Amino acid sequence: DFKDHQELIQAYRRDSDFSPDAALITSLTLPGEKVPLISSYEVRILMQARRCSFFFFCPLLTTRAMGARSLPAPADSLDTKQDVQRTIADLERVKPPFIFIEKIMNSGRIPPAYEQSMPGLLALLRYVKANYLPYQEGRYLLAMKRK
Repeated sequence: DFKDHQELIQAYRRDSDFSPDAALITSLTLPGEKVPLISSYEVRILMQARRCSFFFFCPLLTTRAMGARSLPAPADSLDTKQDVQRTIADLERVKPPFIFIEKIMNSGRIPPAYEQSMPGLLALLRYVKANYLPYQEGRYLLAMKRK
């Protein structure tokens, strides 16, 4: 609980400071380069990094607290098999040198039930893990480098 409204505002500002993650993206990408980011707050983070989204469908995920110990739910953009296939095909065609994901997405602790509730996101993450290796961390994000 927060003792007053100001404390709540301060907590929100602290938890939604994406400057370390924007700096990570900026350090590993070029101006004008489209950036594959799989994360809550993807639009806000990319705007702060002054980069555009790589993905045709954006945002990919719904927004939720970055400190949550669960995966963010996919937005409507990952609802159909065709949308997921197009997203993966775009990654395979261009082969961007880096993909940025939330750190929790690289953990081996993804519950099997997520296969039922968010198969598109898990298919996308399987592609990322098969083709990219962890490279560098920001506050919430992990840069994955192409193998």
